[in-house]
Amino acid sequence: MGKSISVKRKKPGRPATGTEPLYGVRIGNTLMKEIMDWAKAEGASRSEAIRRLVELGLLAQKSPDLRYRTKANETAREARKLASELGLRTKSK
Repeated sequence: MGKSISVKRKKPGRPATGTEPLYGVRIGNTLMKEIMDWAKAEGASRSEAIRRLVELGLLAQKSPDLRYRTKANETAREARKLASELGLRTKSK
Protein backbone atom coordinates (compact mmCIF):
# COMPACT_ATOMS: atom_id res chain seq x y z
CA MET A 1 0.00 0.00 0.00
CA GLY A 2 1.29 3.50 -0.85
CA LYS A 3 1.97 6.39 1.45
CA SER A 4 -1.21 8.26 2.46
CA ILE A 5 -1.53 12.01 1.95
CA SER A 6 -1.71 14.01 5.17
CA VAL A 7 -4.24 16.83 5.35
CA LYS A 8 -3.69 19.75 7.70
CA ARG A 9 -7.01 20.70 9.23
CA LYS A 10 -7.88 24.37 9.68
CA LYS A 11 -8.58 25.70 13.14
CA PRO A 12 -12.19 26.77 13.69
CA GLY A 13 -12.94 30.47 14.11
CA ARG A 14 -11.65 33.71 12.76
CA PRO A 15 -7.90 34.05 12.23
CA ALA A 16 -5.95 36.39 14.51
CA THR A 17 -5.82 39.96 13.20
CA GLY A 18 -3.32 41.61 15.54
CA THR A 19 -0.86 41.02 18.30
CA GLU A 20 -2.23 43.46 20.88
CA PRO A 21 -5.21 42.53 23.05
CA LEU A 22 -8.62 44.04 22.34
CA TYR A 23 -10.33 46.02 25.11
CA GLY A 24 -13.99 46.93 25.02
CA VAL A 25 -15.33 50.08 26.69
CA ARG A 26 -18.77 51.61 27.09
CA ILE A 27 -18.97 55.16 25.78
CA GLY A 28 -22.12 57.28 25.86
CA ASN A 29 -23.56 58.83 22.70
CA THR A 30 -22.55 62.39 23.62
CA LEU A 31 -18.93 61.47 24.32
CA MET A 32 -18.76 59.28 21.19
CA LYS A 33 -20.00 62.20 19.08
CA GLU A 34 -17.23 64.38 20.51
CA ILE A 35 -14.67 61.65 19.80
CA MET A 36 -15.93 61.25 16.23
CA ASP A 37 -15.83 65.03 15.66
CA TRP A 38 -12.24 65.09 16.93
CA ALA A 39 -11.35 62.08 14.76
CA LYS A 40 -12.80 63.74 11.67
CA ALA A 41 -10.86 66.96 12.35
CA GLU A 42 -7.65 64.96 12.85
CA GLY A 43 -8.23 62.57 9.93
CA ALA A 44 -8.15 59.55 12.23
CA SER A 45 -10.30 56.45 12.57
CA ARG A 46 -12.48 56.02 15.65
CA SER A 47 -10.08 53.47 17.16
CA GLU A 48 -7.04 55.66 16.49
CA ALA A 49 -8.83 58.71 17.93
CA ILE A 50 -9.66 56.87 21.15
CA ARG A 51 -6.06 55.63 21.49
CA ARG A 52 -4.61 59.10 20.86
CA LEU A 53 -7.05 60.85 23.21
CA VAL A 54 -6.28 58.38 25.99
CA GLU A 55 -2.54 58.93 25.43
CA LEU A 56 -3.05 62.72 25.52
CA GLY A 57 -5.05 62.41 28.74
CA LEU A 58 -2.35 60.32 30.39
CA LEU A 59 0.35 62.71 29.21
CA ALA A 60 -1.61 65.67 30.58
CA GLN A 61 -1.96 63.87 33.91
CA LYS A 62 1.83 63.45 34.10
CA SER A 63 2.53 67.02 33.01
CA PRO A 64 0.15 69.60 34.53
CA ASP A 65 1.77 72.34 32.41
CA LEU A 66 0.45 70.59 29.28
CA ARG A 67 -3.14 71.18 30.42
CA TYR A 68 -2.57 74.92 30.58
CA ARG A 69 -0.63 75.07 27.29
CA THR A 70 -3.37 73.12 25.51
CA LYS A 71 -6.08 75.43 26.87
CA ALA A 72 -3.96 78.47 25.98
CA ASN A 73 -3.48 77.20 22.41
CA GLU A 74 -7.21 76.60 22.08
CA THR A 75 -7.97 80.10 23.37
CA ALA A 76 -5.41 81.63 21.00
CA ARG A 77 -6.96 79.80 18.03
CA GLU A 78 -10.41 81.03 18.99
CA ALA A 79 -9.09 84.59 19.36
CA ARG A 80 -7.43 84.47 15.90
CA LYS A 81 -10.63 83.12 14.38
CA LEU A 82 -12.72 85.87 15.98
CA ALA A 83 -10.23 88.54 14.92
CA SER A 84 -10.33 87.19 11.37
CA GLU A 85 -14.12 87.31 11.37
CA LEU A 86 -13.97 90.92 12.56
CA GLY A 87 -11.46 91.78 9.85
CA LEU A 88 -8.59 92.47 12.25
CA ARG A 89 -5.00 91.55 11.40
CA THR A 90 -3.20 89.00 13.52
CA LYS A 91 0.33 87.62 13.55
CA SER A 92 0.67 84.38 11.64
CA LYS A 93 2.20 81.40 13.38
